[in-house]
Amino acid sequence: MLLIVLGGLAVLVGAVGIVRELIQILPNTHIPVAVDLTDVPHELLLDGASGVGSTGVEVTDAVVRVSHLGPTPLALALAAALLPAITLMVVAACFTVLGMSFYRGDFFVRRCLVAIITAAVALVVASVAIPTLQMLAAEGALESLGVGSGQLAAMGVDGPLSLAGALLAAVGHAFWRGVHLQEDTEGLV
Repeated sequence: MLLIVLGGLAVLVGAVGIVRELIQILPNTHIPVAVDLTDVPHELLLDGASGVGSTGVEVTDAVVRVSHLGPTPLALALAAALLPAITLMVVAACFTVLGMSFYRGDFFVRRCLVAIITAAVALVVASVAIPTLQMLAAEGALESLGVGSGQLAAMGVDGPLSLAGALLAAVGHAFWRGVHLQEDTEGLV
């Protein structure tokens, strides 16, 4: 029962996150875009930081606010902002289906197998799509400000998310075996 409640709550939180991101991005003004500055040449001086003159610092991450993005950078910023919440909702819905099946006493049935595999695929796809879209959105935001890094955006991978997807796929394989074993033995007893 707890899995059903938590899954439903996570779907609700994801829906609220999607609405919040849409409200923030769709007016196309002051869109916050996270930017990784490790490969972008920059200089930042803080006056009086140590009490004696200026201190140089290295900034590795920043959030830039951009307005009036073109259609492609706007779509990338929107996709980068929405995909984490969509992934959360898909995985939470899958776990809600699992919770309902477990509550009824149905463990090794096709709907559980489909729910687990769907969640695993969503996590693996998101582990590549989210960092890549965030990188492309950041590059588009920097280009719109006229300070692009000039580098080609590379595909990124979120290690913990891909590991979670792979582990869930392994659990899905165990459920697949359980479903087939249950189907093979059905009617024998």
